[in-house]
Amino acid sequence: MNSKLLPVGLPLLLLVGCGDEKDAVASPAVHIVSPAAFERALQGFVDHTGGDLQLVDEAGSESVEVVIEQGLSCSECYRIDGEGAHFTITAPDVLGAQYGLAALLEAWGYRFHHPMSAMVPATIPSLDADHPVLNTVNEPDMGLRSIHMHTLHPIEGLAAFWMGGEGQVERAEAIIDWVIKNRGNDVQWVSLDNIMKAADYSSWLEHTRAVIDAAHRRGITVGLGIQLFGSGNLQQAFDLLDTVGSEAQNRDQIEARLKRLTDAGFDRFNLSFGEFFGEEPDTFVAMVNLVGEVLEELDPDAQLTTLIHVGDSEQQKVVYADEEMIYYFLAQFADPEIIPWVHTVMLYNLYEDAGGAYHHDAFDEHRAFLQERILEGLPTAYFPESAYWIAFDNSVPVYLPAYMRSRWLDMAQTREEVGPIPDHILFSSGWEWGYWQTDVVTLRLNYSLDGGGGVEPGWTGLVRWMYAPLGSDGAALAEAVIELAEIQAKALIDDRLMAYMAGRDSTIDVGEALDVVAQPLRVRVDRLDRLSEAERQALRVEVLDPLDAHQADVREVLEALPEGSDPWTSEVRDGVEVTALRARFVSSLYRAGLASLEGDDPSDFLRSADDALEAGREVVARRRAATHDPDGDQWMAPAWSNPTIYQYGYLYRSDTLCFWERERAKLDVLSGTSSGPVPGCAL
Repeated sequence: MNSKLLPVGLPLLLLVGCGDEKDAVASPAVHIVSPAAFERALQGFVDHTGGDLQLVDEAGSESVEVVIEQGLSCSECYRIDGEGAHFTITAPDVLGAQYGLAALLEAWGYRFHHPMSAMVPATIPSLDADHPVLNTVNEPDMGLRSIHMHTLHPIEGLAAFWMGGEGQVERAEAIIDWVIKNRGNDVQWVSLDNIMKAADYSSWLEHTRAVIDAAHRRGITVGLGIQLFGSGNLQQAFDLLDTVGSEAQNRDQIEARLKRLTDAGFDRFNLSFGEFFGEEPDTFVAMVNLVGEVLEELDPDAQLTTLIHVGDSEQQKVVYADEEMIYYFLAQFADPEIIPWVHTVMLYNLYEDAGGAYHHDAFDEHRAFLQERILEGLPTAYFPESAYWIAFDNSVPVYLPAYMRSRWLDMAQTREEVGPIPDHILFSSGWEWGYWQTDVVTLRLNYSLDGGGGVEPGWTGLVRWMYAPLGSDGAALAEAVIELAEIQAKALIDDRLMAYMAGRDSTIDVGEALDVVAQPLRVRVDRLDRLSEAERQALRVEVLDPLDAHQADVREVLEALPEGSDPWTSEVRDGVEVTALRARFVSSLYRAGLASLEGDDPSDFLRSADDALEAGREVVARRRAATHDPDGDQWMAPAWSNPTIYQYGYLYRSDTLCFWERERAKLDVLSGTSSGPVPGCAL
């Protein structure tokens, strides 16, 4: 095992080497000879990779030679031939060429993990002619393989793809190249209403055109999320109708606002309808169709899709065509040219318990709709999440590799029951704390559910592949991540403990009082005094005892982790540790509350909770100093002027452990040791 850490240009890359010295060419240059049509795209690929890669007209005698040729009749496919120091990549298009180059680099030990941090080998191992990456045509299973950056949240993609500024086009290009290296063919983000101001619009348009041009040069398409109704706009999204008026007023407003977006050159617009609040069914369908008509006039080449969100409360049920349905399913009655995308939320999936998220015990209606569309051969897409962020996962923080398992389960089970999902868009809300893992695994499963290139089929094979360059330590690391995901699937999904691992902010508490529910509900620590004796005992048996058992299981995973100091092992160790601490903190806090209410001494439980809180502070401090992104401080900033409603970096609450502090303060108020205040941890 040979490894080193080296900084490389823009972006800063953390390099970890691999390979056996006796079988390796010692750090030669890799010379890439490309057709002229592919050169601009491949130059960006090379610039954002690291290692000694060079795009040349003719390979040098001391280099590893990679010749890219146009050929094959399939789309976005590739074939790699050769051995030793001479390879040929055959591809029909610029995307296939980039996929093939990525696959060859991965065979040498490269891994394209985080957009700003790649794993690059210190040496290049020699590949035999029978290596599984060679002599095989690889082509995608799915048509659309997209990452949706939810820029309504203050995440990494917000400045790069929406706000612009110095260096942001380059950051966007690095993210686009990362999507491509992981076999994606589309990027999408969400529009915000700051561009209603003339000055903001002008700078936005210039920046957006530059980003879209960069994406198109590389062969990928670009989409934008837009909201239709202002009545459901809770997060400063760009919407097309502030209020519904007359037919003429609606058309004029939709046309004026849509034109601001179509002038940028997007390939697709995804129409969403907000959360919790809506319009009358006839208005919904008519306005969706009107948007389709106006878009056809403004940009006939752009596609329009709609979002079938979740929400199973009585307030979100409507009757249309004599059928009761969830409000968002009205999208199916629009013009059939407008394609509905099926959404699910959080770490939940289409086939298992949904924990009560948005009032759903399961996403049965969404699964049935998606399966029916697939069986009938109708265009559709699946749009699940890799992080929910708002007080739920990476902002707490908890590390949840169970997301990878859920995303695989959706694809594999759907394929088994009705056939492959045709298009897949992954809702992404940040990459630190290991959340890049879900995006990487999902993109690669979109391209080939069976792994491809010698990768073991399924999500577990991809986790093992991720860390294979780290040798035996990497193998141990991968098994620990897989074990943790399975443990979480049982405890957090099946046994519904995720409600307690997540945080709650003041807005969530207010929403619960109004029966506006997103996160799964739980017994709140500040309401323990409302429980009967039987309910307290049930809480111990059904929640706290299983939470203690879960903490012990997570601790066993932590103890099995290797002690490596490389950034990838350190990240997983910190993630597993903070997750175990979170379980301990919550259980100890609730037990302290129950003990206090029942006249018992809570001090041991309080000491345990406070020890977990202090240990958690140490873990987040380590992560603060070791982000993959060189601009990591931005995502933990307590103040950030940006066009979202969240005027701070997306990891600020995790960096301060605000949700933990809030629960601790609530217990103090409940027990009478403090009168507050209780941190809101919200806007």
